[in-house]
Amino acid sequence: MIYIGYLSLFLFATFLDFETKQGELKRAVQIILVTISVCFIGLRYYTGSDWSGYINYFNTVTWENTKYQVGYKLLNILCKMIIDDYHLVQFLSTTVFFISVIYFFNKYSKYPFICLFLFVAFYFSSLLMAQVRQSLAISVLLLGSNNLFEKRFLRWCIVVFLASLFHFTAAIALAFPLLRIQLTKKSRFMLCLLPIAIWVKPQILFDVLEIMSYIPGKFGSIVGHYLNSNKFNKGLELSTGLVFFSRLFFSIFIILLYSPKTVEENICLNSLLVSMILKSCGIVFFMVGRLESYFGLYAILGWVCFFKIKTINKRRNLFFPILILFLLFFMLPFAKDRLSTGISAITGRSNQYQYIPYYNVFLHPADASQRKDWSQ
Repeated sequence: MIYIGYLSLFLFATFLDFETKQGELKRAVQIILVTISVCFIGLRYYTGSDWSGYINYFNTVTWENTKYQVGYKLLNILCKMIIDDYHLVQFLSTTVFFISVIYFFNKYSKYPFICLFLFVAFYFSSLLMAQVRQSLAISVLLLGSNNLFEKRFLRWCIVVFLASLFHFTAAIALAFPLLRIQLTKKSRFMLCLLPIAIWVKPQILFDVLEIMSYIPGKFGSIVGHYLNSNKFNKGLELSTGLVFFSRLFFSIFIILLYSPKTVEENICLNSLLVSMILKSCGIVFFMVGRLESYFGLYAILGWVCFFKIKTINKRRNLFFPILILFLLFFMLPFAKDRLSTGISAITGRSNQYQYIPYYNVFLHPADASQRKDWSQ
């Protein structure tokens, strides 16, 4: 109920997107949501898949340590000089991430509260509760997005370089200028068939990997090793269930029915398409989920184009019922996941180890730090 209550704050705030004369109220609500989120998420205690590695790194960090990228190293050293407690790193990272997300949605969307709701619903358990370094990398990209939208590619390369100082996977954003390509509805439709094919028959990707494993040399041996590793096929659950199926076709519905009017909308709809493809490929490629989230924040702006589709936008009397159904659809998997009580045989704790149970630095059992983790 703690998590459902938290998400409900964002759910109710979405109605402010349809108020045109409540500027001060909107700013106040955003400040409240950011403050609650930073305290709720930034002060979490031994929560998330990487907590043990990050705490151990903080305790032993030196200028010579090369385990993580230099940006994250400098942040740890700076925080250690202020107070010898890893949770300051976590708190500052969460603060920077939320501020950058608010800035991004306010600047580029007419529906910042709906965008915030989708952001929390999509990325709560990954970017917010577990992935500290990647959230910092995405923050840098969001703050520098004007360079992408305004075709200042050299500056965008500098932004991507700064982001990669926190997580090397941010280098994928070097390809973001390709998102400016204007696709026809026919070409978009053809690309939409790829995630559908993967969803219907994931064996396609398995067969491709099998063929690639026979390539002579190091590349083929790496693919073969992956096929036989315990990381292979970890994303299989993404291909099953009504929620994944509905989300896939809802994405296609928006992509095919809405024609982008600006460069920003074109980039965001293309991001939604790429995000959808990467999500499907996560059936086989364990790390693809990490790459999807770089496109995901831009894709959220594509999601809210749903409310700009003419047939929906004209029916103002149905706007709020449509909004409620739209938002409840995304709240359902969020709530369902947090009701899980299964105990993992590997970790000895809840399968939803990112967020159940909720501990913070002020309220936690004495032995909470002894919970097992994947790295142990």
